[in-house]
Amino acid sequence: MSFGDDCKIKIWSYEYGRCLFSLLGHLDHIRTVQFHHELPWIVSASDDRKAKIWNWQSRTCILVCSSHEDSVTFAFFHPNKDLLMSTSLDNNVRIWDISFLTPRKTAVGHEKGFIVMKLGRERLALSVSSNALLYLKDTIPTEDAALISNRVGDSYELYIVSKDRCGRGENNVQEAAKRGIGGSAVFVAPNMFAVLEKSSNQLLIKNLKNEIVNKGVLPIEIADINAIFYAGNGTLFCRAAKDRVFIFHLRWWLVLVECHFKCAYQGTKNVGKLSFLYLITGNLCKLSKMRQIVEAKNDVMAQFHNALCLGDIQERVKILTNAGHLPLAYITASVHGIHDVGEHLAAELGDNVPSFPRGSLLLC
Repeated sequence: MSFGDDCKIKIWSYEYGRCLFSLLGHLDHIRTVQFHHELPWIVSASDDRKAKIWNWQSRTCILVCSSHEDSVTFAFFHPNKDLLMSTSLDNNVRIWDISFLTPRKTAVGHEKGFIVMKLGRERLALSVSSNALLYLKDTIPTEDAALISNRVGDSYELYIVSKDRCGRGENNVQEAAKRGIGGSAVFVAPNMFAVLEKSSNQLLIKNLKNEIVNKGVLPIEIADINAIFYAGNGTLFCRAAKDRVFIFHLRWWLVLVECHFKCAYQGTKNVGKLSFLYLITGNLCKLSKMRQIVEAKNDVMAQFHNALCLGDIQERVKILTNAGHLPLAYITASVHGIHDVGEHLAAELGDNVPSFPRGSLLLC
């Protein structure tokens, strides 16, 4: 096996002295490669800020690890656990759980929409179905609780299952949902959550019995906020009109600072974070314009991220196809009902057409 500045990984036959095949997908110099000790896998690290796992039997990329912000200098498999470690010039070492890739475990998606999942606390686990977004906040130490905020109907629902009931079959009884009115609701402590009451411009602090323990009128400078997000250490991110964001301190009941994220992201040319800002603020017009920017930059991952945010299935299939990920492109097209494209991709794949449970949905 060899690799180099041509962004290719080549598998050679030492017996016949010739290249058997090449693995294509990296967009910059490849730093290191390594064979898995048991499975037909190769891991590669590249200056394109990605580590990739390849199946050398099917000659396809099966996983892209892309959270580093600078060149990935080294990546290797753990000798006896389903873990991958990567190091980068961004001064971070990341450990990836790759157990879901092994045959003994199966990940199954929803029947509609898509879900994005991440182990650990760095990313939110979220699910999009139709016009609703569900996302998982931090777990609650004393209770298993879920807080569902419906910002379209300005309401929320609180579900609680006591930990001493969990995992005991028929005794695992869920309490009735506690409902309330509020444009946005988030946990702010293990046993408390905040509710934005837009009609009266009030912020309500409630306990897990859905009882108000504190409330107050928001300061005049953030009178037009439309959503709140937990920011840690007793603070909230408050999103206001015209893409303004404030940090609000719950104990002191005052605005600490106004965050000019848009200017900062534009100044640093951080396309990914700027796209996400447009997504959470609902600015789909500017999000659509970001497509032209990422296409001009020839940033394949940014193009896919943009198509994912816009819910553009056909664009995702096109990007995966152009990047050489035909199995993923085939599955994406098939599960979303684009059968003509799926049939065309199946013909190109031949005997390598991937199988998947019918009725399942791709986790990407």
